Amino acid sequence: MSLSSTAPLLRGIGTTIILIGAVIGFWMARRDVHQDRISTPGATVGSVSTATIILPSASPKPHTIGSSEASSQGDSLVEEVAENLTFEWLALVGAATVSSSFYVEWAARRKKSA
Repeated sequence: MSLSSTAPLLRGIGTTIILIGAVIGFWMARRDVHQDRISTPGATVGSVSTATIILPSASPKPHTIGSSEASSQGDSLVEEVAENLTFEWLALVGAATVSSSFYVEWAARRKKSA
């Protein structure tokens, strides 16, 4: 193996490790989302509930906020993107394409130097 073909091989191995990490991350996120949906049977994505919060301020009047404003309620934009199957597949295909291009470059350089 020549030194000129080592760099693409190492880049391919590195991006393959990143791809494996992404697959594991997406799988874990899917599993967690599925478990959360099972544990909260009455929750829907479009449901709106209100929460009463009493702030320790000078006014004793409680403040009411909608669930979209509460940090523990609803889905954020990041969670919606993470739950979207299309984005997951695009990320995995993109990482696989980059990884495979490094392996093709390694094979071409190895063949050329032989």
